[in-house]
Amino acid sequence: MKYLITLLFLVISHMAFSQAPEKMSYQAVIRDSSNNIVSNQSVSIRISILRGFPAGNVVYSETHSKATNFNGLISFEIGEGSNKIGSIGNIQWDKDQYFIQTETDPYGGTSYMLNGVNQILSVAYALHSNTADSLIGGGIGPQGETGLQGIQGLKGDTGVAGIQGIQGAQGIQGLKGDKGLKGDTGVAGAAAQGTVVNAGLNVTVTGNGSPMVPYVVNASIDDADADTTNEIQTLSVVNDSISISNGNTVSLKSKWGKNVNDLFYDLGSVSIGNKSPDSSSSLDLSGIAKGFFLPTLTLVQRQNLVSPPDGLLIYQTNSKAGIYIRQNSKWQRLETSFGSSPKTLIYTTDGF
Repeated sequence: MKYLITLLFLVISHMAFSQAPEKMSYQAVIRDSSNNIVSNQSVSIRISILRGFPAGNVVYSETHSKATNFNGLISFEIGEGSNKIGSIGNIQWDKDQYFIQTETDPYGGTSYMLNGVNQILSVAYALHSNTADSLIGGGIGPQGETGLQGIQGLKGDTGVAGIQGIQGAQGIQGLKGDKGLKGDTGVAGAAAQGTVVNAGLNVTVTGNGSPMVPYVVNASIDDADADTTNEIQTLSVVNDSISISNGNTVSLKSKWGKNVNDLFYDLGSVSIGNKSPDSSSSLDLSGIAKGFFLPTLTLVQRQNLVSPPDGLLIYQTNSKAGIYIRQNSKWQRLETSFGSSPKTLIYTTDGF
């Protein structure tokens, strides 16, 4: 039985430029002499590439063993067959015309029968890109359609830390928080150490210093004037010693003297507010924010003074109040004249 082979299409399976694979895709339908499809049957095919003309020299040949499908179709790649003669990569496609010759054995053996010879047209010459010395480029073609999104890439390395930013403004004060819960009672402390040696006059101390029995200081104070800040004391002078009740005794130096109940200083100068009193004064009073306060008497009290000496100064508080000085056995009131300038201090006699 004679078999026919119908060439469906012959394409070049290649990649661009210098990496094009040295093979061509081939598909055909196997039919019998009555043009019926040969389905699901093993067949052997021999492919030969002829140079120059249909009966030219064989520059490449290979065989394939394939099984047709339900539609009698077989598919394979020229360049991946067996029993190769020559190399498809050495064919100089740009130097001549080339033809493809197909032979089949419908029983899958090696008794091949010629099915036909067809010229290889420009489709196969894409393989010439492997041997072309130069290409004359055309203009830039139109932009192609957007391709499918690629798969997600690997996670990159962590970048270098940035510089520290400037300090922000101070935030507003937060709301007052709720009162916390009462804490647990602490552990009792250790007992106090030590004893009381001398509590002092009119002072007693009770307790042992432990947390359960703490020290308690008891003091009794004789407060004669019911004043908690100033107690009345008795000042006594005996010979050359001066003492205060419930206090210390101070021995007076030889400059101090005593006449009955009067205490006096019989040598040098006495100063108040000045560590170095003036040598020409008996009493040197110095002060910045304080004055000298004269004894104050009423008119009757002044008149009742017994033998007042000349030079005695007092301040009378009533009946022509003012400063009075005893002079020439008479009292003189010191006044200021307001009639002229500068003012003049004058004496006036009060009639006594």
